[in-house]
Amino acid sequence: MTLNFKKETLDAIVSADKESTRILEMMQNSTLQELFNMEPIQVTGRVLLDICVKLNKDFRTKAATKAVNWRHNKPGGSVDKKEQIRAIWATGKYSTRDICAEEEHDALGMSFATARKALRNTPNP
Repeated sequence: MTLNFKKETLDAIVSADKESTRILEMMQNSTLQELFNMEPIQVTGRVLLDICVKLNKDFRTKAATKAVNWRHNKPGGSVDKKEQIRAIWATGKYSTRDICAEEEHDALGMSFATARKALRNTPNP
């Protein structure tokens, strides 16, 4: 199956993308009061649809990022585990980072590789 787009259709899509980007940038750089005081903007259905798609994508991206950060930052999450293994290393109990990671990774519920990566670039105790 081949799709045959007419040049006018592609030009309309590109034009709608540029116009929707311009409108979104204008909205992001304006205060709420400025937005209320603006003259109404007439847009085509294609531009409106493009704005909706961009806003939906932005919302989904932010929601997913927030969910991932919440999961990693909660107590017992990966950030907490990294801090714990680094605190153990800082005590000076172990002579090398490898030994520290090997001895402590099971107790913290993380793999050896993850524990060792968490100890990268940490200062010597």
